[in-house]
Amino acid sequence: MKLSSIPLLLASIFTCKAVSAYSSDYDSLLNDIVKSDYDSPSGGEGQVTLSSLSGLSTLSNLAKRDVEPYFKELDMFSFDNFEKLTKIKNMLADAQSNEMLGDALYLYNFMDRNGHSKSITLNDSSEFVTETCKFLSSYGLNNTEILASTASSSFLVDFYKNFEVSVCNANHKTTKREYVECSANHATNTESCKNLNESLKSRSEFLPGIRSWCSGACCISWSRDTYFTTAWARDKLQSCITFCIAPSGSCEWKDTGYFLQKFNFCVSNRSSGCR
Repeated sequence: MKLSSIPLLLASIFTCKAVSAYSSDYDSLLNDIVKSDYDSPSGGEGQVTLSSLSGLSTLSNLAKRDVEPYFKELDMFSFDNFEKLTKIKNMLADAQSNEMLGDALYLYNFMDRNGHSKSITLNDSSEFVTETCKFLSSYGLNNTEILASTASSSFLVDFYKNFEVSVCNANHKTTKREYVECSANHATNTESCKNLNESLKSRSEFLPGIRSWCSGACCISWSRDTYFTTAWARDKLQSCITFCIAPSGSCEWKDTGYFLQKFNFCVSNRSSGCR
């Protein structure tokens, strides 16, 4: 059964249990991920794209009309975690084909953060609380029952079952500094971003196609498919390090531009932007 059958699953959620574990390797690796035992870089560099979760758009009939579907395509380049991201992409495909939405939500965020789980550990102060709230809002849900019933890790099941939806009403404030917006959300760190800045020296330009580049816990990403030079990107990254990130935080250049192209440029711990 595909994730496209999720709406049918909602009707029988109280009478059916989630699909049982289907792969000991999958289950073992998933538990290592959620316990933060799989956080060291795997090595290798390369481009990783993710479009296999597009089937989740079938949940749009549950979504509020003014909210985009939660899952978006990822197109990222990792300087240090290519092998791990490839494994996670395959796990996401398994999660989708086996209807494990609760697993997919966590794995998607793990992949989005270049295979680093520090900011999405399963506790009350985790960014995964915010991501779960965003998911619920995107699909007009007021509880996490569907996530708990479609998670194969006992750690994830406990997290979803004990999730307090009331925390989703909390406001997350940001401070603005001229044209750049600094935030504590999706925080990266100075060391990772300096390493990314050094890695980018080997390139001269960014051509349309790839939408993010990551190293360690730091990613740069932009809101539209466009072209700009690496020197321009490194200058924006360095400004973010100086004004926002030291020692930790995230940074977004709002309505910045390269020649006639206007877009948002983000530095954070994930490949899909600052929000």
